[in-house]
Amino acid sequence: MKVIHIVHSLHNYSGASYQARNLFNELKRKNVTKQAYLNINSRSSFDSKNIKKSTTFEANRSVFSRVFAFLTMFFKFRPTIAHFHGVDFLLLLLCKMFGIKIYLKSTLFGSDDFESFKSSRLGFVKIKLLGLIDVNNSLTLQMKAINSKYLGSEKIVTIPNGVELSHEVTSKQKIVVIVGAVIPRKNVYEAILYFKENLQPHGYSLKIIGPYENISSESDKEYANKCLRYKENNWIDFLGLIDQNKVRSILEKATYLIHFSENEGMPNVVLEALASGVYPIVKPMNGLAKEIIVNGVTGYILYEDNFKFKVLPTPEFNVLGKNICEEKYSFDLVSELTLNVYKNLVRGASDNIN
Repeated sequence: MKVIHIVHSLHNYSGASYQARNLFNELKRKNVTKQAYLNINSRSSFDSKNIKKSTTFEANRSVFSRVFAFLTMFFKFRPTIAHFHGVDFLLLLLCKMFGIKIYLKSTLFGSDDFESFKSSRLGFVKIKLLGLIDVNNSLTLQMKAINSKYLGSEKIVTIPNGVELSHEVTSKQKIVVIVGAVIPRKNVYEAILYFKENLQPHGYSLKIIGPYENISSESDKEYANKCLRYKENNWIDFLGLIDQNKVRSILEKATYLIHFSENEGMPNVVLEALASGVYPIVKPMNGLAKEIIVNGVTGYILYEDNFKFKVLPTPEFNVLGKNICEEKYSFDLVSELTLNVYKNLVRGASDNIN
């Protein structure tokens, strides 16, 4: 089989691109050696190039660029399966026209679940195009309930995001982390206030990991500046965008993660926190949180705005959360489930994908 991974902004700070890169590498270890990327970003490049020994075909967001890149990719690579990490309706149609099997991963609740597409501009057309796909990975039960209204259940699988399992770490420090871009959708300011009221008085420090500079929109800049007013306090540290290995190193020392984003597909950072023995403190995320967290055991779901967090007497390691990650969310397992879907697509046995 030959697999083309269709990704938007492959090398940017994005959960979907992070998942695509790691899945690509894990599948390679399982002898799926014939893989490539079709990367859609803001650059005006039509050529393919080698990145880390994998072929990457580049396109910008214009129709001409995407069509040109697709045709270049098709005649050079001849894929049998197109794995969409998020939808691109033009490329989806082209894949169908050229007889490529289509595996679409839904990535964000409230944005690319099928109900959201139906409610958007040209929704009727988009739903018709979604009917052309061979398999949809709904990612969560939350999105499966929505997508199954528009696509037969025999075409839907639910395979979660994967996580890199952490090294053996058993000791924790009084560190709390917030991971994500400092923008309104992530509710970073609200998380800072929650930390200040509930954890800072007990001697915890806060590290905020994620970009806060070079923000384009004025409203996002204003929001970031509101958060940065706390920068001079000795209990908070804005680390900006840092290497993933450094993020993991901090998580391995931390006790809590605060993640107040309302809409998510399946938040990578929550999985990474659990894998590192951290207790996530999260909002319900429209029901998604309870799919990932056992409330009060592996983490804390704040169903009420006035919830007062009961601080553990000493920093503790989240053993059960780490164990659950190893059992359900390892990239080894996720890649194996994905490979099974690929094999059934190649065989044309879509009736047996579940």
